[in-house]
Amino acid sequence: MELIDIRLKLIEDRITNKEFLKAKRIAGEVPFYIFDYSPNYELKVRDNVEDLLKKLKEYYKIKVERFNLYELYIEIMNNRDIVESAIEREEEIGSEKLGDILIPMIEGADLAKIIGERGRDAELIILDGVGSVYPLIRSHSTLNTLQPIFNDNDKPILMLFPGTYDTKGLSLFNIFPSDHYYRAFKLVEDEVSEIEKREIELETEIIIENKKEDKAVVELNLSDREMFIIKELKDKKSLYEGELSTLLIKTFGRSSMLSGVIQRINRKILDSLGYSEFIIHEIIGENNRFTYNEKYISFEVKGE
Repeated sequence: MELIDIRLKLIEDRITNKEFLKAKRIAGEVPFYIFDYSPNYELKVRDNVEDLLKKLKEYYKIKVERFNLYELYIEIMNNRDIVESAIEREEEIGSEKLGDILIPMIEGADLAKIIGERGRDAELIILDGVGSVYPLIRSHSTLNTLQPIFNDNDKPILMLFPGTYDTKGLSLFNIFPSDHYYRAFKLVEDEVSEIEKREIELETEIIIENKKEDKAVVELNLSDREMFIIKELKDKKSLYEGELSTLLIKTFGRSSMLSGVIQRINRKILDSLGYSEFIIHEIIGENNRFTYNEKYISFEVKGE
């Protein structure tokens, strides 16, 4: 499995946990997130987003709105009745000069206004089409103008970015110089731990086998760490995140983002056995608490 496939799968882990959807502010900033990727994987990312949106709405029941910046740009052009004249002008002066004319006519603020209005009731907003709308609209321009619009809403906004986002800022297509935008948080790091990699691979094996055998239930594939978590929660009934992290560090030498791991365990068990909310995740003040669902007290953990 390629790294990009694992990182794409981790998007689901990150954005479906309750901490993310509650969108806690960091240093007073609106919770903007960026998933950056090599432009070589553009088609793969597009296909993944279609599947992800369907799962978010139908499986997780999350109110999500997706906005393609390029499509919004064309919509604004249509509303202003300038599409045909722009096409005629392009034939006369060329694409580059036409772009110089259009750039001051439609700005990031125009797109941000539409996103703010249509995304008002959403729990999560996803932005894509960043590469397609360049250079007419710059990604940092849209993000900056969204900041005051969503300042009172505290809802997470995720931008899918074909390029690199690091300490230098955003570099579109890994070609153009960084624009020095630093106000977003990176959703999935470039490097993935071996533990997360193995857990994603195990989950993917379940999905592949289900499709191959044309059946809903196959052998439940849990990693050592996932089995450990289930056993500890079944034994102790309930643990706060700090307590569970301490146990994981003592046993495996490290912990990780537990909300994502719990989400993955629940997803595996639901897909394979039909058990919903196998582990209950609650946010108590500033703490996460994970509770073994007593409905499944007879469940016995069996690994690989």
